[in-house]
Amino acid sequence: MDTISRFVGIDVSKDHLDVHVLDGPAFRCDNAPSQRPTLLARMPAPGTCLIVVEATGRYEQPLVADLVAAGHAVAVVNPRQVRDYAKALGLLAKTDRLDAAVIARFAQHVQPRPVAQSQEKQAQLDELVTRRRQLVQHRTAESNRLTLCVSPQVWKSLRHFIETIDKDLQRVDKEILRLVESHDDWRQRAELLKSVPGVGDATAATLIAELP
Repeated sequence: MDTISRFVGIDVSKDHLDVHVLDGPAFRCDNAPSQRPTLLARMPAPGTCLIVVEATGRYEQPLVADLVAAGHAVAVVNPRQVRDYAKALGLLAKTDRLDAAVIARFAQHVQPRPVAQSQEKQAQLDELVTRRRQLVQHRTAESNRLTLCVSPQVWKSLRHFIETIDKDLQRVDKEILRLVESHDDWRQRAELLKSVPGVGDATAATLIAELP
């Protein structure tokens, strides 16, 4: 991020993209792969700018992939973050072009973490969630065996293994929570997910790791 000097906001919809380069051009183009070369040609040089887009569902994903592949630093942010930022500035009017300008200013002042810098953490979260699932499965299997065993020695062995799994689960859960808390977007998504009755830290982390 030390080389970043330009900031770009892109408002994404199903059919078009509104682009605002801070202290530069603002334009609209179709949200289509055929238009991507034109869009890339009008961007500041890769490595010199931070491009911010809102998470809209899936309309932004092909765009983000193409921008990252071209070498750009791209951050995908929660729309609520941008709305709160706009309210703080007193910008209540809403048009696609104005939204793009607000996103560009948000990019400059907040400088959210680029997607490329999140890939390693995403891989870590994926592995931790997978490991947690494996431990839960092992614990369930051992608990089932415990209910059927008649040998005191086997019962003791099973209890010891279950207690070991429980301790390992606690360590994995703590690391999952630490990782989610370290990532601004994940933390906000986890808070939103946990507002649903019955959804806790583990379920929220699993959804963040495995769903778009």
